[in-house]
Amino acid sequence: VVMFVGGFYPWHDVELLIDSFVEVVTRVPDAKLVLVGDGDAKHAVQQRIAEKGLEHAVVMTGSIEHSRVPRILAIADVAVAPNVAFFPGHGGSPLKLFEYMAAGKALVATRTGQVRQVIRDGDNGILVAPGDVAGFAEAIVALLTRPSERERLGHNARRQAVAQHSWEQYVERLERVYANALERESCP
Repeated sequence: VVMFVGGFYPWHDVELLIDSFVEVVTRVPDAKLVLVGDGDAKHAVQQRIAEKGLEHAVVMTGSIEHSRVPRILAIADVAVAPNVAFFPGHGGSPLKLFEYMAAGKALVATRTGQVRQVIRDGDNGILVAPGDVAGFAEAIVALLTRPSERERLGHNARRQAVAQHSWEQYVERLERVYANALERESCP
């Protein structure tokens, strides 16, 4: 199971994912793509799935409550985060990456914006150039067919999420910022 959790918006390159999945099901016939979310491009995504003949391999859940995301991620073997190289007005926040990582999922993402600061290619995920349909497909196939690599990347991703991106880590950093500000305030 390959899973995308997010909005169907232009900056999420769901088209790249669908186009890549044509190759994935050719090489891994029982592969399934689960698209969790909704958004302005939902109709276009449904049309692309039909055009590519992927109705048998793709499940669209629609929106789900955020509290259910960890439960649905539990069924995923690979989590994906395709993004376009540049989209005006959208910085490409990697929130979904942190959710994938916290769930211990091996992930494939496009090498864009903040994603490059979070994912270390080959260590806690696989990075692919934006727009590279063949590369995205190859990365997904590699993870679907190599369980030990999938497990290693997922383990490393989870370890990084807990050590660097947990709420506890953010609270500690925020407390240090406040303490430093208060310290400077009290110094003459």
